[in-house]
Amino acid sequence: MIACVYCGGEHERPADVKQCWADHQNTPAATTLDDPPPRTDEFPPSEPVPAATRTTIPTRPPGVSPQRVPAPAAAAAVDVPLRRGPAPLGRHVVVRHGQEAPPDWHGCRRVEVEAPDATLIHTLRAAASDRESLIVSVSADPAFDATPASTDEREPYALGVAHEFEPELVHHLLWSNSVDARDPGVGRWRLVDAACALGASVV
Repeated sequence: MIACVYCGGEHERPADVKQCWADHQNTPAATTLDDPPPRTDEFPPSEPVPAATRTTIPTRPPGVSPQRVPAPAAAAAVDVPLRRGPAPLGRHVVVRHGQEAPPDWHGCRRVEVEAPDATLIHTLRAAASDRESLIVSVSADPAFDATPASTDEREPYALGVAHEFEPELVHHLLWSNSVDARDPGVGRWRLVDAACALGASVV
């Protein structure tokens, strides 16, 4: 038997306890003549908030486009060693079509990419989940190097929480954990560029 805190008795099945809870949720609390009347002085009525202090959510007038936030200036390129690092980091290397990958990535799966699109997003997300290092062979499409600054004029509630800006997503997945080895013998990692721009140095 299962003791029930809702009726003070016992029930044979969990389903009976759940039903008892539902029955008590729909039953108003019993009162007796011995119960004291509720006091009204403990919770005085709140005063209305003056209109001048009320918080309002501004709305964008129809036909007014959102302001575009300028993209940050590109940091100066810093040469880094062409090293893969610990395998669990799943670090990629980016090369050109037909270019041989640095020795540290020999044996890694090679992915040929023509354009930054949804297929590349799926591939890089799966590799990140599996901590798999890839050799990403890209075409000469300048979109791979461009820093995106996408906007959407719809209201946030219309987009939903699952909305993604595909160009920014591709850019992040491709470059945040990848060494750029498209210039033979020279490595570049954009996070190192950003760190050095803030005062760090390569050791």
